[in-house]
Formats: sequence, structure tokens, C-alpha cells
Amino acid sequence: MMERLNQAYQSVRWYLFERGRIQPRRKVTGAERFICIVILVGIIGVGAFVALKGQRYNPRLYALDESVLSETMAQADAPSAIAFPQTADGTEWKRSNVENYNASNLYEKINGRAELYLSYDVVALHCTSYTPSTDTDDDGDMYNYVDVFVYDMGAPLNAFGIYSYENVGGGKPVNIGREGYEAAGSIYFWKGRYYVQVVVPMEDPELARIARKLAKAIDRQLKDEPVEIWGISAFPPDGLVEGSITFIKRNALQFDFLNELYTARYEYEGEIVKAFLSKRNSPQEAKQILEKWKGALSSYGEILEEMERNGEPWFVGKIGDMVTVAFCKGNILGGVTEVSDKESAKNFAQSLFERLREE
Repeated sequence: MMERLNQAYQSVRWYLFERGRIQPRRKVTGAERFICIVILVGIIGVGAFVALKGQRYNPRLYALDESVLSETMAQADAPSAIAFPQTADGTEWKRSNVENYNASNLYEKINGRAELYLSYDVVALHCTSYTPSTDTDDDGDMYNYVDVFVYDMGAPLNAFGIYSYENVGGGKPVNIGREGYEAAGSIYFWKGRYYVQVVVPMEDPELARIARKLAKAIDRQLKDEPVEIWGISAFPPDGLVEGSITFIKRNALQFDFLNELYTARYEYEGEIVKAFLSKRNSPQEAKQILEKWKGALSSYGEILEEMERNGEPWFVGKIGDMVTVAFCKGNILGGVTEVSDKESAKNFAQSLFERLREE
């Protein structure tokens, strides 16, 4: 009996106290150490390879595979209003299938940006790609292509609007279309009801040359429409920053009641200020929008001044540190916004008011 109790005691003692003791470390052999080093070097090598490959992003690897879509969705080689050249540089560059999209399925091609184009009443997109006839499977050839996008915006004002909205500045003006520019080898222009993008994946003299040839070929077949864009001629030229006029069709300056608004940047007293103009259907409509704007500013900021000049209503408002001065002149709503100094904003607005032609 005592012997069994002693055995049980020893078992419990081992479980509670002896089991967790650190045992002497077994000596690692040379072969095991060598295998560990090989595995570690392999992991480092794989990581370095992934990092280097990741520096060269190839958008085509992540593009939508049109082959998995139905024919009605992809619309490859459907009749297009644009006769894209079969080749881009003699027989050296070949064209892929032409893809056609409308407003309802535009998101399939430009998901994430479709809403912007829809806000300008886009009608259709016709697009294709050009690659060298001698294209190989080499990694460098992944970046050897030119994509062409022709947006039918339905009207010249819409085409100018989306073109001007996407023009963030810094491009080099080119004599293509009614107005165009080159940025990092890609060409952007508008003409008639069309907005055209000829896009290269990287800055490269040869790709830029092909892009210019394609842009000129597309330009030659697009019909311009002799429609004047009011905002281009409405802003006084003195101090106007070249290429800065923008047309915002809807939700201008983040207000849902502001539409059909033009903005432009001016150099004034050593800083850049943003002016705005909108031609309304009547003086009454212009005043109604001014009142809505004043109410919105009083809700989100404060109204600093209200006054009348030459029989026309004005107000000075502020949201955060930025001052807005707005006025009416006949059926024109105008002013300046996003200016840090109140007096500077008022002085520029007065100058703009005096130089405006009343419609």
C-alpha cells in the first residue's frame, strides 16, 4: 500500500515540477546549419525578386478580361463612329479590336471614373490599343503599347468640360484638336463633341512619337462644331493663367445647387486666386442662386458682409480660413473663392465685376 502511494506521489511530483524544466539543448549539426542557411537565402531571394518586379506595374496584368463577358457587354469590333487607323506607324504597329461602350456599361472599362463622365452626359466610349507587330513575350514589351480612348460627350460644351476638368495643369500645349496638351508622352485634346486620350504607359520618345501620330490621325477625321464656349471668352484676359478655365456641369464647388459654372485661376497681387462665372437664364435666377449660396455659407461658415453695388447684390462669406465673394451682374453670377485675405478677395471681385460684359 505504501509502495503504491509513493509511486503515485512521484508521478504527481514529476508532472507538476519536473516536466517543465528546461532540458539541455541538443547540439546542432553542420548539415542542419547548412540547410537553414540555404532556406534563409532562398526566402531573401524570393522577397528581393518580388520587390523588384513590383516596381514595374503593368496595368494590363490587372485589366478586365473581355473574353469572360457576353458579346453584348464587351461589344468588341462593333460598328464604331470612329475609323481608327489599322496601323500606327506603317505596318510596324498593329491595332487590336475596337471596343464600344455606352453610358449604361461605361463602368466596365473605366470603373471608378465612370461617374465623373456621366456627370458630363457622356454618350459613348470607343477605344482600342496599338502594339508593335514584332511584339514578343519579353518583360519589356508589357510596356510597349499605346491606348486610344475617344469619348463621345454629346455636345461640345460637355467635351470641353470633361477635358478641362481633367487637365490639372503642367502639360505642354499642342496644336491638335480645338485645344490639347501633352503630358508625360500622352496626348489629350477635345474637338467638337469628342474628348480624346492617347495614353502611353511611360515616358519614352518612341512611344510619344507614336502617340502624336495617332492623335493627329484621329484629329483629322473628327468634325468640329462652330459652337462658342461662353466661359472661354467671358473671363477678362488680364492676369488669367493660360489653360486654367474649367467648366463644371454639376455640383460645382461641392454645392448641389451650383451647376453650369466656369472657374479660372488668376495671378493677383502675388498669389493665385480662383474666379468663377455662371450665365443664368435670367437676372432673377442668378439672384436666387446667390441667396442659396449665402444660406449654405451661413450654415457651414459665416457671412462677413452683405452689400449692394451698382444696384446688384453682393456678399462676403467665409468657411474655415477661405473667403468667398459672390455677386450678380445682370444674369451673370460671379466672384472669387478660396482666397485667404478678405480685402484681397473683395478688391479682385470688384475688378472682375467692372471688367465683365453684361449679357
